[in-house]
Amino acid sequence: QTRIGRARWSPDGRRLLTTGYGASVRVWDLKTGNRLLVLDNAVKAESHTRMDNISDLTLPVARWSADGRTILAGYSDGTIIL
Repeated sequence: QTRIGRARWSPDGRRLLTTGYGASVRVWDLKTGNRLLVLDNAVKAESHTRMDNISDLTLPVARWSADGRTILAGYSDGTIIL
């Protein structure tokens, strides 16, 4: 399980964007509780060769676009996912 560090409502209020320690970004359907999107451990998998514990992991920053159709996720190593 991933601890949630930040959460943002979608512009229409129907989805929730969460970021968690371990570099996870997830989108949730608030009506059903289902996960709609998972970008899990992107920085850990691609940028780091050795991670011994959760304190080594970063908390990404993620934002919705104004129309709610696009998500921008940024990581401390400079990685950006759109």
